[in-house]
Amino acid sequence: MVLSVMSSPEQLQQLAAGVKAWNAWRKGCLESVDLKQANLRGAHLKLADFSNANLQGANLGWAILRYANLGGANLSQACLTVADLRSANLTHADLSGADLRGAKLARADLSGADFPGAPLQNANLKQADLSRDDLHGANLSHANLTGADLSWGKLAHANLTHADLSFADLRSADLSHANLSYARLNGANLSGAYLGYANVNGVRGTDLRWANLSATRPRLGYANLSRVNSPDLRWANPAVSGTKSVDSRGADLHPASEGAVNEVSEWPDVYWEEPGDFGFPQDAD
Repeated sequence: MVLSVMSSPEQLQQLAAGVKAWNAWRKGCLESVDLKQANLRGAHLKLADFSNANLQGANLGWAILRYANLGGANLSQACLTVADLRSANLTHADLSGADLRGAKLARADLSGADFPGAPLQNANLKQADLSRDDLHGANLSHANLTGADLSWGKLAHANLTHADLSFADLRSADLSHANLSYARLNGANLSGAYLGYANVNGVRGTDLRWANLSATRPRLGYANLSRVNSPDLRWANPAVSGTKSVDSRGADLHPASEGAVNEVSEWPDVYWEEPGDFGFPQDAD
């Protein structure tokens, strides 16, 4: 750990004593944490308490932050490339402009976090909680979002090319103008999602028979569905005025009968009771 002139030298010395000593110090201290622009690259900080800390511009690349508490922390402009943030608490953290490329965020709680301008390509966000988060225009290309909770998320204009959204919860998510080309959507819950003007060219695994498209129909107005490989949209409502360039050859576009469509409340039992059963690769401890 390299002391930075922008950080508190005393606090960096406390942190250098180890996570156990740091957490004990934080419990008995009301002093705000100022580690602005600190160089913590590759530091072992598992379980560290950085709640509400100022880590603006800090270098946390390759750092081990598993189970760390970063709730409410200021991580704007921070370097978090390839950082291990699995199961970390990042609720309401400020990640604006942070570099999260290649970061491991599986099972992390990112609800309420702020992401404007944060590059997230190649990030591992498997089963991460991103519900209601503002990811407008975020770069999530090649990101692993299998089983992630993106319900009611703001993903307009997001770059999701080649992203893996298998079994992701996208209920009522705003995907307008999003680039979903070559993304995987197997088993994704798209109930009520808005896909207006979205680009889904070459989407892989467009068999949506098991996606939750019942009850609230997904809105596909003006979505670009050209070159989608035989989509099965039997519970969707693709016959929306303005839907363009749909190659329906081989597609099942027959809406399900009322008796055949499961109620929305039944779907969590199908998909989320045992998420490990879907073949997702398990991270090593």
